[in-house]
Amino acid sequence: MKYSVALLMDGGGELRSELEKDGDFAVVAETSDGDRGLAEVLAAKPDVVILDLVLKGMDGLTLLTRLKENGYEGKRAVYSACAGDETIRSATRLGADLYLVRPLRAEIVVERIKALTEKGVPEAKAREDGAADLRISNVFLSAGIPPHIKGYGFLRSGVKLAMRDPAILGNITKQLYPTIAREYGTSPSKVERAIRHAIEVAWNRGRIDNLNSIFGVNFYKAGDKPTNGEFIALVADRLIQEQRMGKLG
Repeated sequence: MKYSVALLMDGGGELRSELEKDGDFAVVAETSDGDRGLAEVLAAKPDVVILDLVLKGMDGLTLLTRLKENGYEGKRAVYSACAGDETIRSATRLGADLYLVRPLRAEIVVERIKALTEKGVPEAKAREDGAADLRISNVFLSAGIPPHIKGYGFLRSGVKLAMRDPAILGNITKQLYPTIAREYGTSPSKVERAIRHAIEVAWNRGRIDNLNSIFGVNFYKAGDKPTNGEFIALVADRLIQEQRMGKLG
């Protein structure tokens, strides 16, 4: 089955090519203008809308609102560099079925879109993933890790990988970093350096008390900067505990 897609973003040429190369998708609308995009989606009624939150004219959150008001029934996937927890929460509340943080390799985006359309995403699992994303963002922002640096996205992926398979932390160099690198189209060494830089930013900003407050105990002092693996393990373990207690989703 071929799924129709509306691509509402600037610089979506690579993603369009990857969608069409896959064979299961047909791009029926493509624009970086929010007002035009809304009109084209309502006219074409595609199976999936993939949109950035930064658009000309009408922004992405307003567009999601308009789609909801007009009864659009297709899937909505946000693909944006905006990674703040409040932004993700707002997009989810307005009907986003999937939230992907740019940049990702086009092949990875297509895989996620295919899972959303072909196999579907169980409602409970989608809520759980969304809640985990928000909690991870909360931790990072409280720690003083800004969303615009590369290590932010790498750390987010690392925590989610560790939550799904804690054993991956036993082989960070040969498994965790390469997996993240493939997702973002970069090298494992760049992943390692960017994550280390993100943690250094947090410690330089002196947000240690915030982290200790999140985790409930005094894990660290100013001079006790954790390794990449320790930090990822700490966040992942905390979120796993919260899931088990029913605090996520």
